Amino acid sequence: LLVRGDAVGRLEWTAGDAKPRTLGAHVGPVTAVSVFPDGKTIISAGADGRVRTWTQKPAPTTSFPAHPGPIGLIARSIDGKRLLTGSNDGKVRLLDATDGKLVRTFEGLPGTITATGFAHNTAQLVAGNNQGKVRIWNTADGAVVGELAVHTGAVTGVALHPDGKRLITSGADGTWKVWTLPLPGAAKKADAKKKPEPIKPVV
Repeated sequence: LLVRGDAVGRLEWTAGDAKPRTLGAHVGPVTAVSVFPDGKTIISAGADGRVRTWTQKPAPTTSFPAHPGPIGLIARSIDGKRLLTGSNDGKVRLLDATDGKLVRTFEGLPGTITATGFAHNTAQLVAGNNQGKVRIWNTADGAVVGELAVHTGAVTGVALHPDGKRLITSGADGTWKVWTLPLPGAAKKADAKKKPEPIKPVV
């Protein structure tokens, strides 16, 4: 199943050899799309602040409560039970994928959230912003477990390695990097004696 969104709020998807289908999904641009592990369910987010899930039908299976502002990106957990959204208010929101109920809001990254994702076991989540910083939180209680400036310019991608020991980041500066975990804790930044260096910077 291949899916894409456009600047006027439409979703287009292609399943197998079937002809592409198009439908109106949002008021304004579609800002993020993802496909559930079942290969049948689509999640979309839009500049209208809405998150919706779809099957291959012309109406959404679920329309979640609106966010206070445009949603720039969306990510799902491996098991499909949780969703993450990032917005231009510097907040990452954890949602129940069934009904869109807000589980927890994660704050602390100023500016716009430009990348986010779950750990393989969903115990932690990571986000990056348009100022080149990343922050890692515990999913269960919202505690900050690490924060670091990793790129010059916006962070364009983040991924916590399944081994739980590494973080991969990419940036608008044209590099991607692999970092050893844990990152410095946000509360201990002033006590850090040496700035962490990536174990594999790649240009």
